[in-house]
Amino acid sequence: MGESARGRVWWVPWIAVALVGLAALALALAAHPRAASAVGTVSVTGEGSVQAAPDTLSFQIGVSATAPTAAAALGHTNSRLASVEAVLFRTGVRRADVQTSNVSVNDNTNATGAIVSFTANDMLTVSTHDMSHAGAILDAAARAAGNEVQLYGVNYSLSQQSRAMASARQKAMRDAGAAAGNLARAGGARLGRVLSISEQQNSWSYPVPAGEAFAFKGAHVPLQSGSQTVSVQVKVVYALND
Repeated sequence: MGESARGRVWWVPWIAVALVGLAALALALAAHPRAASAVGTVSVTGEGSVQAAPDTLSFQIGVSATAPTAAAALGHTNSRLASVEAVLFRTGVRRADVQTSNVSVNDNTNATGAIVSFTANDMLTVSTHDMSHAGAILDAAARAAGNEVQLYGVNYSLSQQSRAMASARQKAMRDAGAAAGNLARAGGARLGRVLSISEQQNSWSYPVPAGEAFAFKGAHVPLQSGSQTVSVQVKVVYALND
């Protein structure tokens, strides 16, 4: 066999391998069509809010007493407040939900500046999760404090704030997706993947009387819990595909 013939025989297998490789590449390209190319972005703002009934009530209750000496005044408030604490615990309030928030003793003077007496103040901050008996608990505590009772602020809150916030965020994202889809279709494009998300703001409204509000039945102190509105606003940037 001549020199040139032997060379041609040597190249035949390599040519076959190359052809097989090209065929496999063509099949792969046919099986995976070209992905849609991004042609731009769209930025939208979504809003979501949920209403939830408060499940925690807190209030401040204390006593005040005036006596000739500071020790006597403070002794009186300590004794009276101990009775308040005992009533709270009997009504089911947890010790962890009762906290001393203020203790003070001030002197009282006459026109000449001489001290004539002392006034002591002792205050507790109380929380309860038993919303159905919150009014009765408040009433019992006030009765135990007596005529020297001092009652400040009834506040409502949600113990599971993160759950309500998560629900509001989901609504905000659905709102953003719907708005972005409408804009994309109007512009003749298809909505692509999310490129970025930022939370613009979240807020809590104070409880207000609403249809779901209720009075605590059987309580001497009627209370209206109302509802709380949790709101979230997000900014989302989507890709646009052709």
